[in-house]
Amino acid sequence: MTKKKDKKEMLQQAKRLRQARGKATKFIKKKVDSNFNQLADSVNVGDNDIIEIDFKTFKTNMGKTIVLTHRVATTETINVIDEMYGLSEKVPYFQDIVDKRLNDFNKKNAGETVKKIDKVTKEKINKIITERQADGINAKQIAKEVKENVKDMTKSRSLTIARTETAKATAYANWMLAHETLVNTKVWIHVGGGKKHRENHLNMDGEERPLDELFSNGLQYAHEVGASAGEVINCYCTTTYKFKV
Repeated sequence: MTKKKDKKEMLQQAKRLRQARGKATKFIKKKVDSNFNQLADSVNVGDNDIIEIDFKTFKTNMGKTIVLTHRVATTETINVIDEMYGLSEKVPYFQDIVDKRLNDFNKKNAGETVKKIDKVTKEKINKIITERQADGINAKQIAKEVKENVKDMTKSRSLTIARTETAKATAYANWMLAHETLVNTKVWIHVGGGKKHRENHLNMDGEERPLDELFSNGLQYAHEVGASAGEVINCYCTTTYKFKV
């Protein structure tokens, strides 16, 4: 394959993967929105003016959403690669591979992700309650402000959560699928879209590495699980693979 043809294929793969990621993100954002809205609706003033918030249900619902995120995103990603390279016809037990990788990912990462979302949400809400109580504001007024604040989180956090988790899921699915096929090369594709480019990601555009070698920023692939927030939040980059099945 010539370099020109090779580059064209990688860009086409990146484009289709981004489209799949966008489709999954849109679907998941609605689920995350619903979780935050339900949390807002649960805010209530109980006996002795104690502000009650149903974090337990929020955490349970968010857990289900994260698991669903990885199933939807993985399915969309696998379908793209299968359509481009016909993996389901060429790789033995293809669907078993998909299911196994998905289950492994959920076991290792879904629970931890939910804990982080729950922790940040509680910290934001508790900060409001503590500050308003110190100001002498009554419980009903505090509860009203908390409810409004949680609804604002739907606008400010839902899309970020949906984008980040969908990106992690699609990236992981592609990375693990590459290991089940005859892939030996990966390429980092920089994609703009955010308010500001990450200079290191921009400079990495087109960077090519052997499958198990780290890219110059220390990651195995874009949106790698466990990467720092500075590398993944609102990042639109994609890692493509030279499938040779």
